[in-house]
Amino acid sequence: MESKKLRKINVPVITKCNNNCLFCAAKHYSIKNLNLTYSQIKNILLKYKKNCNIVGFSGGEPTLLNSKLIKLIKFAKSIGYEGIEITTNGRLFSSKKYTQVFCQKLKKEKDNISITISIHGPNSSVHDYLTQTKGSFSQTIKGFKNLVANGFKVYTRSVITKQNFNLLSKMLKIFIKLGARESCFAYPILLGNALANFDLVVPKYTEIVPYIKDLLILKHNINFPVIIKGIPLCILDKFSRFQKDWKEKSSLEFKKCRVCEKCKLNKFCSGIDINYQRKNEDEVKKIFKN
Repeated sequence: MESKKLRKINVPVITKCNNNCLFCAAKHYSIKNLNLTYSQIKNILLKYKKNCNIVGFSGGEPTLLNSKLIKLIKFAKSIGYEGIEITTNGRLFSSKKYTQVFCQKLKKEKDNISITISIHGPNSSVHDYLTQTKGSFSQTIKGFKNLVANGFKVYTRSVITKQNFNLLSKMLKIFIKLGARESCFAYPILLGNALANFDLVVPKYTEIVPYIKDLLILKHNINFPVIIKGIPLCILDKFSRFQKDWKEKSSLEFKKCRVCEKCKLNKFCSGIDINYQRKNEDEVKKIFKN
């Protein structure tokens, strides 16, 4: 009998957030006021259940839904979703009371839940600057520890910026020590705040590649799962197998150069974000000789 393929639907359940990240792409949707009602979210879950068995709840900050998030998780599990993923900054989990209620209400669903915490620096100086929220690093780390202590599967996601690209290996070591199961390092999605603050936070490919390669060498040496997102495969060269494609993100515009047609990775790669090409035209021409 052929095994069921795992497919995921991601649902941005709220646009409100208790951080104000300089690179936040979700602000693009927040400006458009694309908040979904509880009934609309349930209908989306029902609609995609036939073809998907994993659902991701993101935002904004989904934990701000409080009891509604718990209800959505229970509903998703009740209609057959095998995996429920929550992407959060983890700050509310710094409250032992919030974490206890979350754990108690979701005892039956716990094994089906994985939580990805967004951490964007190795310390408060970097992280709090990027989130534009004083004290956010301390709360996020405390929330991370509370979730691990209560037996949840915790992953990390970090956006690569001008402020942290030379600190990625240091960050990974911290995440492992905290108990992360896997770490993802993602190039900024060039929408919302990331586009508005492009010159402030978005690094060039040529700046970050040496540090990405060092990160992946570390990953290999310690045998820890690391994913890189949002960087053209050819930029990573032999390390491209660690890259996850973003073709499924229909909200993004990608464009390929003429030289891409001859690249052996062409059919696996999305190309370059059109906004990146517009902002760094000279670099793109130099890299791709186009």
